[in-house]
Amino acid sequence: MPITIYRVGGCVRDKIMGKEPKDIDYCVVGATPDTMINLGYQAIDADFPIFIHPSTGDEYALARKERKNDKGGYNGFDVVFDDSVTLDEDLFRRDLTINAIAEDDKGELYDPYDGVNDIFNKIIRHVSDHFTEDPVRALRVARFRARWGEEWTVHDDTISLIKRMDVNGEFDALTRERVWKELSRAIMEPHAHLFFESLKEWGILEKVLGGRIDGPLGDISFWNCKFVNLKQCCATDAPLAVRLACSGMNSNDLERIKCDSNIIKFINRLYHLPLFVTPKLSNGMDVVSSLNAVNAYQNEQYRDWFFHAVAIIEGDAVASLFALWWNTSKDIGFDDLSDEQKQSEPRGFSGMITELRATKIDQFCVDALEAIKETHPHLVDDVETSNS
Repeated sequence: MPITIYRVGGCVRDKIMGKEPKDIDYCVVGATPDTMINLGYQAIDADFPIFIHPSTGDEYALARKERKNDKGGYNGFDVVFDDSVTLDEDLFRRDLTINAIAEDDKGELYDPYDGVNDIFNKIIRHVSDHFTEDPVRALRVARFRARWGEEWTVHDDTISLIKRMDVNGEFDALTRERVWKELSRAIMEPHAHLFFESLKEWGILEKVLGGRIDGPLGDISFWNCKFVNLKQCCATDAPLAVRLACSGMNSNDLERIKCDSNIIKFINRLYHLPLFVTPKLSNGMDVVSSLNAVNAYQNEQYRDWFFHAVAIIEGDAVASLFALWWNTSKDIGFDDLSDEQKQSEPRGFSGMITELRATKIDQFCVDALEAIKETHPHLVDDVETSNS
């Protein structure tokens, strides 16, 4: 049997959609591991048929079939790869019709499961009942919706299959690591809210997030807001931590799915901010308390996340003010204490520095208002109203 190499999967799908593929996946039909090694390819894993091209460094996978075994979890598959496995069989094991399309070196498409039509009709549909063998595939469907938007629909038969997987307990096999991997990718997509909406529609959101939801995402009133903050995050290319903070999950929810610990700490701090406990800030002490709550004076990453979160939740004007307030007070430290204060108990230094920073911010606001009165008197009423 001659060796034939095809481009497969997402790169073919993206090309059909008119998008630039990020990665090229190659499928080799009619070869064995020994054949690949003899041709100069380097094996990655003796137990898995992926090889590195000797010149380009690209990955080439042998056509393979997968059969679910009784081990469960991510490794619960027996893999068959030899020169008898056909392209059709390799595509059949794939999750969705839009990912089960191959292209040869002449640009000819091989589309046994009608994936091209599904792309044109913007339909997400499973290839076969093998879809049920890996519960992460349901999360990938939701992630594709988050990527492409509401114009794309999930086929009714695929939704029925996902619900059957739930009844059969397939989602009990999800590991925290795999959930986090899919969620962290989905929430960075342009329509991230559709990831959550899809999982909720299919009745598996709570199970995917570890069996319960502690944050606002578990409250119907949050859903009534229609993810307005998360949508704003997507529109402004907000970083991962800020999107998660606006997704309706709290630190407990994120800890259950093995989120990055720094993000968990930041979101836990954000949930207890004075800024969001009271509708308005009344003085410099409130400002410093908010900045201290997210450790903004010591942690640059937290500070950047905080400014972006404030811009989403409270607006750009408030975020800009916080940046000015921080810049005004950031250099105040131990050296600014009076000699008498420096002789006090060390455990009181932090409180004294906080008071100095608050005083500096209060004075900054007074000076700014006076400057506005002199240079822009027509804005005085607006400024004083917003300041009260």
